[in-house]
Amino acid sequence: LPGRGMTLHACHLQPRSRGHLELASADPTAKPKLFANYLSDADDFDRRVLVEAVRTSRRLFKSKAFDAYRGDEMFPGDNDDSDAAISAFVRKKAETVYHPVGTCKMGTDNESVVGNGQCSAAQATRSSSASATAMHPS
Repeated sequence: LPGRGMTLHACHLQPRSRGHLELASADPTAKPKLFANYLSDADDFDRRVLVEAVRTSRRLFKSKAFDAYRGDEMFPGDNDDSDAAISAFVRKKAETVYHPVGTCKMGTDNESVVGNGQCSAAQATRSSSASATAMHPS
């Protein structure tokens, strides 16, 4: 997009919806089939969270602190604030974000970085930020 602007990326770090992978063939080099199943949880919680995130983002950008910088809203566009319009935008734009956590091996053997709630000092160089977190606190 030309010109200047500002954006806010609101994401839902602990969605209830679950996707799955399937093997495409017996060929181990074949890419698996990915079924993301975004916004598919039975109680519609994930969609409702993101609709509220859009509304919260709008309230933030409409605050006095942004008066000197604000232009027209481009996405989803501020012409319709209905649940249906925002839901349509959320369904069109929902995606995953790369948010790695829990990448350090947990256990009590020599290869483990984290065990019994402790981070091994000898292995600390292999651990950084959320790498030793089983679930990212959000």
